[in-house]
Amino acid sequence: MFDFLNKELLVLRENEKFDFVTFRVFDTCAHHHDITYSADYFPEGFLQHGTVAVLQDIGYAKHTDNTNVYLKPDLKTFFPDFSGNSIIIHCNVVVKMNDSGELYKNVVHDPRYIAQRADEYLRDIIKIDEIAFLVEIDFYAHIEDALKDEFYNMIKIHFKKSNIQLVSYIDSDFNKKSLGIFSFGILDTADTIEKAIYLIKKISSYQQIDVIFEDEQKKPARIVINHILYQNKKSIFKLNNFFSPSRLVHRYVGGIFSNYVQLIDLSTVGERNLEKLTKIKFSYAEEVMAFKKNCKLFASDIYISLSFANLNMNYYLMLTSLMMHGLNGVYEKIDLENLYIMQNNFILEQKSETDAKQERSNGLINNIIEEEVIELYRKI
Repeated sequence: MFDFLNKELLVLRENEKFDFVTFRVFDTCAHHHDITYSADYFPEGFLQHGTVAVLQDIGYAKHTDNTNVYLKPDLKTFFPDFSGNSIIIHCNVVVKMNDSGELYKNVVHDPRYIAQRADEYLRDIIKIDEIAFLVEIDFYAHIEDALKDEFYNMIKIHFKKSNIQLVSYIDSDFNKKSLGIFSFGILDTADTIEKAIYLIKKISSYQQIDVIFEDEQKKPARIVINHILYQNKKSIFKLNNFFSPSRLVHRYVGGIFSNYVQLIDLSTVGERNLEKLTKIKFSYAEEVMAFKKNCKLFASDIYISLSFANLNMNYYLMLTSLMMHGLNGVYEKIDLENLYIMQNNFILEQKSETDAKQERSNGLINNIIEEEVIELYRKI
C-alpha cells in the first residue's frame, strides 16, 4: 500500500476501495497529464522525499534546465474517479536542487505553483485574509427527461465525495445547464473548477450523454467568477450609503478594465477570445445564499461578478491574473474617467475604450510570475 496516502484514505466508506492512484499534473496549456499506478504495489524507491519520478514527457523538460522532473502530490486535492476505480491527486511539478535529491524546488511555470504563490503573496504581503469564490459553470447537454434527475443526483454524489461544495444547479431551456460551486483561495478554487469540469465529463460519458461547452451557434459557454476579498476580516467590496460602489471598488474594477487584454492574453490557450469587456456586475452579497452561509457579511457588502468564455482557459492563471490586476488598480489608484454605474442593474460600465491601457503594464503580477514566464504563456 502507498504509505504516504495512509491506507484509510483509500476507503471513503465501508467496502469502497480503489485499485489505482492517479497523479495529475497540468502543463503550460492547462491540459492535464495522468500517471497511474496500482494502489497495492509500487516499485522499491518509488516515492522519494515526498515526490514521484516522472517517466514520460509531460511538456516541462524543454522549459527547464533539468531534464528530470518530479511530481509533488497535494494530498488535500485527492478525489475519487469512480468510473476508473481510481483516486486522483493533483500535483506540483518540481526538480532537484542538488545531486543528493533531498531538496526540490518548484518549476516556476507550473500553473498550480503560480496560483500557490499568488495565494501566499496576497496573504503575506497584501494582507488579504481570504478570497471567497462562487463560480458558475455553464455547459450544454441534451438529456432525456427520464435521466435528468439521475444526472443531477450523480453530480451531487460525486461532487460531495470530491470535496466540491455544489451550491446551485439550473437546468434551462435549449439544453443549457449551469452549476455553482463555492471555494476559498485561488489555488483551491482553480483545482475545484478543474475537478468539477472533469467530473461533469465523466458522469455524462457514463450516462452516454454528450456534454459540450459551446451552443448551437458555436458560441462558447460562460464561466462566471463571483468573488469577495477580505482584509482585516472585513470585505473590501462595499457600497457607500448602500447605493454606489466605494472608491476602492472603482479602482479595483479600473485595474481589471485597464488590464483586461493582458488578463486574456496570459490565461487563454491558443486563439485569443477577442470579446471586449465593457461591463462588470455587482450585487448585495447577503442576497446570495452561498456567500451568506460561508462568509461574514455586513449589509453594505457586495460581490464582484465577471463573465468569461469557458473555452481553453487556464483557470490557475486566470484567477491569479484577475486578482493581481484588480488589486493593482487599488494600489496604483487607477480611476477611469468613463467608468459609471447603471444604477438599476448594478453594473459598472466602461463607456468607451479610450482609457484602457493597451501597453503591457503588469503591475503586481510581476511579483508572482517572472517576466520570461509571462512571455512563455503569451506564446502558447
